Amino acid sequence: MSKNNKESSDDITNLRNDISKKALTIITEVLPAKCEELTKLLEDPLFHFSQVTRVRASTSFQPTDTESNKKRKLDQDSSVTTSTTVASDAQIPSNQLVLSVLEKLKPELLHFIDCLNSIKIWIHLNIPRIEDGNNFGVSVQEEALNEIGRGEESSFGSLDTITKYFVTRAKLVCKQMKYPGVQDYAESVYALDEKAYVDLRLATKDLRNNHAILYDMIRKNLEKIMKPRSSHTQAMF
Repeated sequence: MSKNNKESSDDITNLRNDISKKALTIITEVLPAKCEELTKLLEDPLFHFSQVTRVRASTSFQPTDTESNKKRKLDQDSSVTTSTTVASDAQIPSNQLVLSVLEKLKPELLHFIDCLNSIKIWIHLNIPRIEDGNNFGVSVQEEALNEIGRGEESSFGSLDTITKYFVTRAKLVCKQMKYPGVQDYAESVYALDEKAYVDLRLATKDLRNNHAILYDMIRKNLEKIMKPRSSHTQAMF
């Protein structure tokens, strides 16, 4: 083996060792600790279901502006002389209760996605070469990867829901500001905020549950995941 090939082989070995060490730390320490943290978070008054009644009170349509004399027209009919105006630099606040929940949940979602990626590559590197028979351990690895995939899908779905919520809310608030006399626009914003709060609360529960399920599944099958084919079976051939 040439010097360059040996160095490349050593680099790959070191990388595998680093990945393995990080993944095992996540499995044995991070997942159970995060599960406990998220359980305590759900016990925070902010996440109590009774807070739903406060969502409406946290919704405001009052614009904040620095130059109240600066006006712009939002709607104007050429045949009508009146128009609806708001300050051009007005800032309509987001729902503060929803933002408070999001501030706690979003970092946890991103952290979980990063942990899943580390465990996933570790399992992939433990998959043995393809052979006939004695593949029960490989099927265990595949099921673990499937569980990781479900966790990723759930977390990315929650992040996507957050983005869609802000976009939808912005459009409805603009409509409400443009047509303040239409009560349904205001009610639609209230309803959207309440749904967003419930969704985020449930997403936090799902995140806690995904930590627990993944930890339990890998812990029970750790030996098969690390050594999918037993040395006894290999010695028979």
